[in-house]
Amino acid sequence: MPNRPSSSRGGFAVVTVLLLTVVLGALLVAMFALTNTEIASSRVNADITSGFYAAEAGLNVRGELIRREFQGYNRPSGTSPEATDACSGLNVGTGDMACQTLDVNDRTVTTYVLEDPRNNDPDDRDRAITVPPGELFAGLSAIQYRYSVFSEAVPPGDDRPEALLEMIFRVRLVPLFQFAAFYDKDLEIAPGPNMTLDGRVHANGDLYLNANATLQINGQVTAAVRSGGTGGNVHRGRKDANNCTGTARVRIPGNNPALVCSGSSFNPVPQGTIDTFQGQIRTRLDTLTVPPPEEFGFAGLYWNEADVRIALDLRGTDGVANARAVVLRSELSGGLPQIDASLTATLDTCLANDPAPRGYGVRPHQGLPGSPTPRDPGDAAVYGSDVRAVEWSNSFRDRRENRNNDNQRTSYRLMLEVDVRGLLDCLQANASNADPTNFFAGRTSGHNDIGTNRNGGLVWYFTVLGNDSNAASSGYGVRLRNAEVLGSGLPGAPEINGLTVVSDQAVFTSGNYNGATGRPFPSDAGAPNPADPLWRPAAILADTINVLSGRRGPQANNNQYHDDPSAYPVGSMYTTDSITSNRRVLGNRQANPTTIAAAFLANTDTTGGVDGTTGQNGAYNGGLENYPRMHETWTNRTLRYAGSFVSLGEPERSTGGWPGTGGGNTGVYDAPIRDWNYDLRFNDVANLPPLTPRFVYLVQERFIREFER
Repeated sequence: MPNRPSSSRGGFAVVTVLLLTVVLGALLVAMFALTNTEIASSRVNADITSGFYAAEAGLNVRGELIRREFQGYNRPSGTSPEATDACSGLNVGTGDMACQTLDVNDRTVTTYVLEDPRNNDPDDRDRAITVPPGELFAGLSAIQYRYSVFSEAVPPGDDRPEALLEMIFRVRLVPLFQFAAFYDKDLEIAPGPNMTLDGRVHANGDLYLNANATLQINGQVTAAVRSGGTGGNVHRGRKDANNCTGTARVRIPGNNPALVCSGSSFNPVPQGTIDTFQGQIRTRLDTLTVPPPEEFGFAGLYWNEADVRIALDLRGTDGVANARAVVLRSELSGGLPQIDASLTATLDTCLANDPAPRGYGVRPHQGLPGSPTPRDPGDAAVYGSDVRAVEWSNSFRDRRENRNNDNQRTSYRLMLEVDVRGLLDCLQANASNADPTNFFAGRTSGHNDIGTNRNGGLVWYFTVLGNDSNAASSGYGVRLRNAEVLGSGLPGAPEINGLTVVSDQAVFTSGNYNGATGRPFPSDAGAPNPADPLWRPAAILADTINVLSGRRGPQANNNQYHDDPSAYPVGSMYTTDSITSNRRVLGNRQANPTTIAAAFLANTDTTGGVDGTTGQNGAYNGGLENYPRMHETWTNRTLRYAGSFVSLGEPERSTGGWPGTGGGNTGVYDAPIRDWNYDLRFNDVANLPPLTPRFVYLVQERFIREFER
């Protein structure tokens, strides 16, 4: 009988297949579920990440808005929303602290700002700090404010936040005059003789270090990228030529190494070399934001805060023939300043303090305010004897602005002439907080005379109003003389706390400026005396700054070597300065040794006409060593300077390029012996000039991720 398959075996096979099918199905379901879970999880993680970055962007936007408020010399104002249910209903706060929304990565990002209560303490000592060791700009004085920013990111179609972040940060305001040199552009230092800078050096751009002999820097050297993100490098050598000479040293603790020449000066110094300087050289920093140009113009900070605003007004129907010195109101009409008739009349009564005869030429003003009275009957038609505290001249031959054509508008400066001590006498003699015909009217007690400390001291604004006031080469200027002692000569007059002079035109100092006594110069023995009774915190902020020694000529009218008052007949605006004129020959314009103790902020030329690599191998701008413009031969004469050099751009009103030195009949100047130094007293914020400009930067203190879905 044949064998037949067992039914039990067949049934077992069927069951096994069915079981395997079920298991495989379960595995497939599990794998599908796991895959969906992973996809969902990845999507959630991606959403959370996107939400996090969106919320972080909100933090950065609000931090930048706070920084901008400080940069404009303002303080953020307003009230924060209550923490509970912040930014809901009517709980949205006000002003700079209020809730704001923006769209980032398809998320709605809501932010608000909380101010640290210490920011509003009337005592500023808690906010005045010294940047701690180990931090960028360690050792500098700064004013610090604290804020917290909250940011919440909500995805589309949902009301639950993906990320809730908090950033606690500090805003630091650092005075620019704490640097030996601070440029918001490329900075070049390439002196001929030995030069020592006992202070910090910074460029928002590229920094070029070179020397014919030795350049010694005894402070931190930093370079930051430009606002466009380029630059921020240090170069060993010149920008105007692929050349590296001399010795350049940057002192570090316990050592004074040289930054050696290596390859092309057009290439940045390698990072490996910079690292050997132990943080004393730092490159590619974030841009340090400085005051915008409008802060120095009409309706800007310095205009609005000035204690007095004085102009040379050339807008009369007869032009120069009716020039006059006028006092201006702070209010503008149609974008132009308006004359204060009462204060102008008061100014017209004020005589100069300088006992020396006038060293420049003025023409008759036909009885208008600012018109000098006759020197003697024979000269009544041309000159005056009672020199005013503020008047004007048209006798300064500016060879830098126009060396070749004597009859151009820019050949002879139309100058507002300011006897600094005479103007201080005038302000004090006519000081009143009640009488509108006197200065300081409307001021509170304690700020109604020259002893005011409203902005740390006095702020003066000088300008010229004429058809060419805004021209690229205006031909106008302001000359400051009799300023060796910054104080009034009147009996019982209070001492000034400081003086900042501001002008949108070129400024010329004539003779010593705040330089009556010893200063912290390298050639002086011993440490500077911070209690020097004659020194005052001082600054000059101008389109360009020119230094004249104040040397007087041997002629009977005692004019300066670069002025020729006799050359101006009544009916003539210009005259020909002939080749035989003694002022034409550079060797006849010899300077006297001069001392200046004041911070400088002015525009400077740019090598090659442009920052960055495009300007390499272009015409030299003169470098830091030729920052102050000069007009005499200083050979074997010393210019002693203590202060700070700041440059925020290129000249707008005096665009003549660096002329080089020497040159016989057509020469502009010969360089002085440079006894220059950073004024160490500026390290104390109490010694900074009034309204010292500052840069602003943020320091993150804490970053908190408080919530995520």
